[in-house]
Amino acid sequence: MIYLWAARMRTQWQISEPTAALRDSLEILDQIEDLRRRQPHATDRALLMSVWGEPYRRLAGYLLGSGQTPRALLEAAFEAQERMRGRSLAEALSFVSLDSIPEEAREIQQQLSAVNSDKARIQRQLRNPETPNRPELLVQLEDLESELERLKRQLSQWDPLRTPPPVSLRDVEANLAPNEALLAFQVASDFDVYGDPAGGSWLLVSTRQGTAAYRLEIAERADFDASVERLSSLLAESKSGDGAQTSLESFADKLLQDHLAGLPADVDHLIVVPDAGLHKLPFGALRPGPERAPLASRYGLSVVPSAALWLHWKGLAPPPADRKPALILADPPVAGSNRPGGRSDPSDRPLQEGVSLPPLPFARQEGEMIRQRLRAGSQLWLGEQAAEHRLKQTRLDDYTVLHFATHAILDDLRPMRSMIWLAPGADNEDGWLQPFDIASLELGGQVVVLSACKTATGQILPNEGAMSLARPFFEARARVVVGSLWNLPDQTTSELFQSFYDHLVQGASVAQALAAAQRDQIRRGYSPRTWAGVAVLGDGAFIPFPGGLENGWWTRAPYRSALWILLAAALVYGVVKGRRHFAGRRGGDLP
Repeated sequence: MIYLWAARMRTQWQISEPTAALRDSLEILDQIEDLRRRQPHATDRALLMSVWGEPYRRLAGYLLGSGQTPRALLEAAFEAQERMRGRSLAEALSFVSLDSIPEEAREIQQQLSAVNSDKARIQRQLRNPETPNRPELLVQLEDLESELERLKRQLSQWDPLRTPPPVSLRDVEANLAPNEALLAFQVASDFDVYGDPAGGSWLLVSTRQGTAAYRLEIAERADFDASVERLSSLLAESKSGDGAQTSLESFADKLLQDHLAGLPADVDHLIVVPDAGLHKLPFGALRPGPERAPLASRYGLSVVPSAALWLHWKGLAPPPADRKPALILADPPVAGSNRPGGRSDPSDRPLQEGVSLPPLPFARQEGEMIRQRLRAGSQLWLGEQAAEHRLKQTRLDDYTVLHFATHAILDDLRPMRSMIWLAPGADNEDGWLQPFDIASLELGGQVVVLSACKTATGQILPNEGAMSLARPFFEARARVVVGSLWNLPDQTTSELFQSFYDHLVQGASVAQALAAAQRDQIRRGYSPRTWAGVAVLGDGAFIPFPGGLENGWWTRAPYRSALWILLAAALVYGVVKGRRHFAGRRGGDLP
């Protein structure tokens, strides 16, 4: 049916007047979405939209491709793009719990809990590289994962599906602050296999003053996505960053050109809505002309799956003023290698051979630093205290910031097996905080900082975004998540987050604090590998500590540095004076 509808849309734009073609195209999108709503489970709905996003891009391209786009067509194109983006996550955030759960549903919930416990028992054995009978355990694990999926699908029949309406361009412009601009990307091939227009690639730049549309020079989407993947890998592996500079300039020219030149002078925060492979692009490292300075040196950056989700997070109520500053989990025990290294696992398939992780000496230092910066009320769980069981038993919405300084392991083929590494803390836990566990946490609009590897990337589900470890934190009601696109070096990551919290406690927004920390590392000559892979997802304009925390002035980075310089100078002065004093008593002079 959808193939026929898509063919009908192509034909209508060839033979009909634009007004009639638009009316018919909108009816086709309504039919696709009606078919989507009939799918019984969120996974099915997301998969259907991942396959059938092309009619939405095609329609947006038809509307934008008419030269100077009239305002009405610009609004229609923006709405077509928004109707395909981030729908499953938006529905999850619109979920309203039933007042009464049927007995049958309660029984399924109990079964689901029991199966999840069995799964944790198997995975606890698989943590150990020395575990025998690993193939048999993996077969058991796959059976349990299939049973979990079956029970979740069965339970979803009682979910009250609420599909939020797409937001309008006027809504976006009205809610942008004077210092904000929203950049919405569409990446599509210029032509399809039939030689018909396929929508093409576009950038829509919105401020409070209005919106402009720009055509991007991306002919083939698949080739472009592969180029983004190569650039990300190059940045992640290059210690100097010199080899990536030409690519960063080329990508900036292709995506941004001089489209930011017309922004109001007071804009210093960009909200980026990526498409396709752009979810893996470190936007802060791009070097647009003519200055060729990294984008992070001029702007704070936030990444969101859709404008609708950005408005949802932006519209959340301020958190209670009596929240404790932070809960920090750092340096849980690791198994295997004693070789220090980055916050990564050498293998992204830990269940196949067991886990061998390097220790993270700077993670413990990082955790202690954060507690000192955020002061009274902050909790630091180190080593065995950083346990999954304890986390699940804690009232997490008592804290403003939830910080993890540990390993994370990405399985991009089976996202449900990705994990944040913790101590188990109980016999019925495995210490692997996985997406199902994360989504079950009860958050309340917090900032979640994932100081670990590859937490903001993963398998890209078209139109939904990255199936990353950051995503289930949003399902659990986080407001903003700071995550990473690649493996993070342990020492420089600790330094980056020390600087991040220095700015955060002075009353900066999350995006401003990260941009300032990245600029600190740029000034020190660090390569993009150390700073460009860290990204703010969600409401980056959120200020966790309005007005700053009441820390002494000596805790702030500039003053702390100056204090150390003064102390060192005083020490040198004292040593010199002392030597001269004793030399004078001996009757001699010092050169």
